[in-house]
Amino acid sequence: MTRNHCLRNFGIVAHVDAGKTTLTERILHVTGRIRRTGDVHDGNTVTDFDPSERSHGITINAASVRCDWQGHVLQLIDTPGHIDFGLEVERSLRVLDGAVVVLDGVAGVEAQTEGVWRQCDRHGVPRLAFVNKLDRPGSDMSATLTAMRARFDVEPVAIQWPLGKERDFVGVADLIHQRRPEGRDGELTITSGLPAEALAARAALVEVG
Repeated sequence: MTRNHCLRNFGIVAHVDAGKTTLTERILHVTGRIRRTGDVHDGNTVTDFDPSERSHGITINAASVRCDWQGHVLQLIDTPGHIDFGLEVERSLRVLDGAVVVLDGVAGVEAQTEGVWRQCDRHGVPRLAFVNKLDRPGSDMSATLTAMRARFDVEPVAIQWPLGKERDFVGVADLIHQRRPEGRDGELTITSGLPAEALAARAALVEVG
């Protein structure tokens, strides 16, 4: 029997094609829920199970899947990103403990990104922002944060920072512990060589904390 305090419901919300379903697949893989990640374009992801979703490569129905992490049961809800299916997002937000708002690191804050953010506001849902596609041409973490300030009237605080841009992207630095990924095994090692932008972002984090 799962105790209530060990169960967490959270949704993945975003503008269409920001990478919600791909992120969900990666979470399921990291937590050991699946052995191999699927791909939206191949039509073999866990949460896009409807034939229409698989043929069009978009999420239409909110889909729920469970996984375990550090003694907690996580109930993930992968929500649609297209504005036509906003009611599915609205229904999901009513039962969430929190949400992860996925932003495209190239496009920044898009129309439906702002829409789902306002929906979270209305339902009082706490949220984290996840900036995706930082290895793509034109990606810009700083510009995305600036857009969040302007469009959401918030002061986002980064807890991770990208190392390298576009083709030179190699991972993210953990600003809390001042670490970065190193080696193919993904182990974290303490480093003093963080770039200036990462150090500035850490200083902002310390100031808020």
